[in-house]
Amino acid sequence: MTLQSTPTELDLARRMMAANRLGAAIADCHPDDACAIMAATLSDLTAGAPIAAVVDATEDAQFWADMATPIEIEAYLRACLLRMDDMAVALGEWKRMMMALWLSFSPEDQASFLRRVTPEVSD
Repeated sequence: MTLQSTPTELDLARRMMAANRLGAAIADCHPDDACAIMAATLSDLTAGAPIAAVVDATEDAQFWADMATPIEIEAYLRACLLRMDDMAVALGEWKRMMMALWLSFSPEDQASFLRRVTPEVSD
C-alpha cells in the first residue's frame, strides 16, 4: 500500500469521485450488507500479522508497516507499547520510540499536544 508517486490533481479528482460513489453505494445498502462487504474488503486490504524477523527486525518492521492499514498499525503499536510496560526496556529504547511517535505528528498536532499537557501558569 505504499504510495509510489505523488498523485496529480487529476488522480486526486478521480479518487475523490470514486470515493463519493463508494460512499453513496454504501449508504444505499442495507446496513448488514454494507458491513459484510466492507469487512470482506478490509480483510482483503490488510497486511496480516507481521512475520518473525529473519535478518533485520527494523527492516522487516518497515516492510510490514508499508503494507499495513492504519487500523493494523494502531492495533500492533498499542499492543506493543502495553506489552513493553511489563518488560525491562532501556530508557534509550523508550526515548527512540517516543521520538518516532512525536515526529509522526504534524507541527499543528505537536503544538496542540503541547498546549494540552503544559500546565497553566497562574499569575
